[in-house]
Amino acid sequence: MEKYQAIFDANKVRTQLEESDAMVTWKKFQQGRSSYLIFLDNSKTVRQSIRKLNSIPMGHLDNDQRWRLQRTIVKDLHNIISSGQNFLDHLKHSHNFNESVHDKEYSIFFRELRNYLVHNDAFSLVTRNEYGNGHAPKFYQAMDKTGFKSFVNNKATKIYDKVQTEPTKVSKREGELLSELFTLLNFLDEKETLFDFEPILEKYILSLNAYYSKWVLSVLKKKVKLSEITKFTEDMETVHKHFPNSYSKSRVRYLKLAVAKKRTRIPPDTGKKKS
Repeated sequence: MEKYQAIFDANKVRTQLEESDAMVTWKKFQQGRSSYLIFLDNSKTVRQSIRKLNSIPMGHLDNDQRWRLQRTIVKDLHNIISSGQNFLDHLKHSHNFNESVHDKEYSIFFRELRNYLVHNDAFSLVTRNEYGNGHAPKFYQAMDKTGFKSFVNNKATKIYDKVQTEPTKVSKREGELLSELFTLLNFLDEKETLFDFEPILEKYILSLNAYYSKWVLSVLKKKVKLSEITKFTEDMETVHKHFPNSYSKSRVRYLKLAVAKKRTRIPPDTGKKKS
């Protein structure tokens, strides 16, 4: 009888959870996390594709084989760039998160690279190698900036011409975009025609990872009290114990991490207002 009573009580807790404000917040949070996880999976895939090609010495592949592996990298880049921008757009428009991205020049670079890929299908990647004294050769993927820079320059020129001829018709967003494009052009001017693409990709990934962490902390700080999220986690564990298909282990585990982060990284709300 005690067994059935425990199941009955757990089902009661499950009903209360589904109807709670905490669940509404949690589901909305999960939507943002889902878009981030897609980006995270794509970032792992493109890193693996690059690592695979870089591990094969230049003479061990004919041109056709190397081209196919480079096409795989470009395909994976399509995915990570699209998912990264979708993640940023999702937080901005669905969660009203308008904080600036750390190392914003990299997010601008990849936003415009996505636009370039939409119009041009692909861009040129070249496997390069460097030899240092006493060191093994370093293989890396270089990007030819020529076509991309021309695309960005043409886009900036159109807005600039509008500023010169019809300044009253230039929107605030167009003015901001022009400034961003000029910044990107300066960024590209500092690069060689064929430049090492991998460090820029890596910094973009790290930048969006940091942005996600910033968003998580903002949700925990502004919208959730420690007592509420602790109780919510305990109830989720209770339900999961008796109804394992209701909530996954990963969801419960992530809630525990959120409680720990809330407890250790965010000062408690004392209820006092700043003077």
